[in-house]
Amino acid sequence: MTQFDPATLLGDYRAMLDGAIADARADLSGLQAKPKYMTLAAVYLTVLQSTIEAANALRAPTITIGGVVRSILESYADLHALARNPLYARRMLATLYEQRCKLFQDMLTHPANQYHASLAQQLDPAAELAQSTQQLNTEKAAGYQPLNNYDRMDAAGLSNEYRSLYWQLCLESHNSIATIEARHIDSARDGVIRLVLERDNPPGTMLKYLDSLVSMLIEASLLVYSKVNPQMCVRWQRRQADLHAYRSANIPVG
Repeated sequence: MTQFDPATLLGDYRAMLDGAIADARADLSGLQAKPKYMTLAAVYLTVLQSTIEAANALRAPTITIGGVVRSILESYADLHALARNPLYARRMLATLYEQRCKLFQDMLTHPANQYHASLAQQLDPAAELAQSTQQLNTEKAAGYQPLNNYDRMDAAGLSNEYRSLYWQLCLESHNSIATIEARHIDSARDGVIRLVLERDNPPGTMLKYLDSLVSMLIEASLLVYSKVNPQMCVRWQRRQADLHAYRSANIPVG
């Protein structure tokens, strides 16, 4: 294993992520004209666009990136679940109908809520609730239950990731008190406690974000092209092998 140097390591990861994004952009033509896989491809594009935005955000100090990476992980899970079983889309629909039911029920229960006012002028909450309830019941009767976030990860075979990386990202994005203090309170050597508006993320945290982003993009690309256009998998298999080799050679273990 080579000497662990945070600056070099993070620079290498940025280069890997930028390269993977460039390849993903170049390969987009391979997703066209495949109606059978349109939903799968659309979820993949959500992963890709979100990854591009995350990569841009990481070029400056950021406190929102944990939530962005968490959202990408959720879409990545949906992608895997859809690839395993295209009927998973029915559970995604059931989840949408359940959320619509909650919205329209709340509009009826709390009509004075000013944030519902403009929407209430455009539709009939009672009628929308009845329709969404019927749609939800249809999906449930067919065996397609709404999803919570654990369900999404479990359906993708990512329950271990849910109990590790996903939990970590939730703690960061939900602004736990420990996370807030680590971001904005600095205890200097002179004993003076100072407030800090923005600071760079620690190298270990940056490594977690960059490694997660490049890994998810590579694996998502391999997955979608294995279904849509297998001959395009070669470069992604090469990137996957390169990432594994780089980790083995450069990431301290223990």
